[in-house]
Amino acid sequence: MRIFSRPICARCLGLYPSMFGGMVLLFWLDLYRAVNLEARPFEGPVLILAVTPALLDWARGRLRPLSGSNSIRLVTGALLGLALARTIFLHARDPFEPPSVEVLLFLIAGTVAGLVVSRAYRDPGE
Repeated sequence: MRIFSRPICARCLGLYPSMFGGMVLLFWLDLYRAVNLEARPFEGPVLILAVTPALLDWARGRLRPLSGSNSIRLVTGALLGLALARTIFLHARDPFEPPSVEVLLFLIAGTVAGLVVSRAYRDPGE
C-alpha cells in the first residue's frame, strides 16, 4: 500500500490510528468518568479473540510472504489496535490487571510460536 508515493504497511495503517484513537477515547472517558471502564470478567478472552486474526495473518505472512491482501491486513490491524488500546488502558490503571496480562502472554506465545514454525518450514534455499 502506498500513501503519497511512500510504501506503508497496511496492518500498521489499521493498527496505529485505531490504537491511538482508542487510547485517547478510553482515557478521555475515564478522565470525565463518563462510563464505568473497569475490567469485565470475560474481557481477557474477548481481547485475545480480537488480536488473534492479526497474529494468524502475520504468521501466515511469515510462511508465505506473498499471501493475504492489504484489506485483510488493514482490518486485522484495526482490530489489533483496538484490543491493544484497551489492554494498554487496563495496564495503565493496574499493571497486573488479569486481561492485560492474559493478552500480553498470548501475544508473546503466539509470536514465538509463529517464529518457530516459520523457521522450521523455511525453504532451505533461502
